[in-house]
Amino acid sequence: MPKLAKGGVRRFRIELVREDAEGARRVVEAYRRLLAGEVAPAEVARGLRVEGSYGVVRGSLRVLQA
Repeated sequence: MPKLAKGGVRRFRIELVREDAEGARRVVEAYRRLLAGEVAPAEVARGLRVEGSYGVVRGSLRVLQA
Protein backbone atom coordinates (compact mmCIF):
# COMPACT_ATOMS: atom_id res chain seq x y z
CA MET A 1 0.00 0.00 0.00
CA PRO A 2 2.76 2.52 0.63
CA LYS A 3 3.89 2.14 -3.00
CA LEU A 4 0.32 2.68 -4.19
CA ALA A 5 -0.03 5.78 -2.03
CA LYS A 6 3.27 7.17 -3.29
CA GLY A 7 2.06 6.47 -6.83
CA GLY A 8 -0.98 8.67 -6.29
CA VAL A 9 -3.67 6.22 -5.18
CA ARG A 10 -5.76 8.07 -2.61
CA ARG A 11 -8.70 5.77 -1.99
CA PHE A 12 -8.58 2.32 -0.46
CA ARG A 13 -11.39 -0.01 0.51
CA ILE A 14 -11.46 -2.17 3.61
CA GLU A 15 -14.15 -4.83 3.69
CA LEU A 16 -15.47 -5.57 7.14
CA VAL A 17 -17.84 -8.51 7.01
CA ARG A 18 -17.77 -10.39 10.28
CA GLU A 19 -15.91 -7.99 12.56
CA ASP A 20 -17.57 -6.57 15.63
CA ALA A 21 -17.08 -2.89 16.50
CA GLU A 22 -13.78 -3.50 18.31
CA GLY A 23 -12.44 -5.73 15.54
CA ALA A 24 -13.36 -3.11 12.93
CA ARG A 25 -11.59 -0.44 14.97
CA ARG A 26 -8.40 -2.54 15.12
CA VAL A 27 -8.44 -3.22 11.37
CA VAL A 28 -9.02 0.42 10.44
CA GLU A 29 -6.33 1.57 12.89
CA ALA A 30 -3.84 -0.94 11.46
CA TYR A 31 -4.38 0.39 7.94
CA ARG A 32 -4.28 4.00 9.14
CA ARG A 33 -0.88 3.33 10.70
CA LEU A 34 0.30 1.59 7.53
CA LEU A 35 -0.69 4.51 5.31
CA ALA A 36 0.97 6.94 7.73
CA GLY A 37 4.21 4.97 7.40
CA GLU A 38 4.24 4.03 11.08
CA VAL A 39 4.40 0.27 10.46
CA ALA A 40 5.62 -2.01 7.70
CA PRO A 41 3.14 -3.87 5.45
CA ALA A 42 4.40 -7.25 6.71
CA GLU A 43 3.72 -6.24 10.31
CA VAL A 44 0.14 -5.26 9.48
CA ALA A 45 -0.42 -8.49 7.55
CA ARG A 46 0.91 -10.59 10.44
CA GLY A 47 -1.21 -8.73 12.98
CA LEU A 48 -4.40 -8.96 10.96
CA ARG A 49 -3.93 -12.64 10.18
CA VAL A 50 -3.92 -13.22 13.91
CA GLU A 51 -6.90 -10.91 14.29
CA GLY A 52 -9.32 -12.80 12.08
CA SER A 53 -9.65 -16.20 10.54
CA TYR A 54 -9.94 -14.78 7.03
CA GLY A 55 -6.57 -13.05 6.83
CA VAL A 56 -5.37 -10.32 4.54
CA VAL A 57 -5.86 -10.76 0.83
CA ARG A 58 -5.06 -8.71 -2.21
CA GLY A 59 -8.70 -8.71 -3.22
CA SER A 60 -10.12 -8.46 -6.68
CA LEU A 61 -8.56 -5.13 -7.67
CA ARG A 62 -7.21 -5.14 -11.17
CA VAL A 63 -5.28 -2.37 -12.82
CA LEU A 64 -6.19 -1.96 -16.46
CA GLN A 65 -3.68 -0.55 -18.88
CA ALA A 66 -5.01 2.19 -21.13
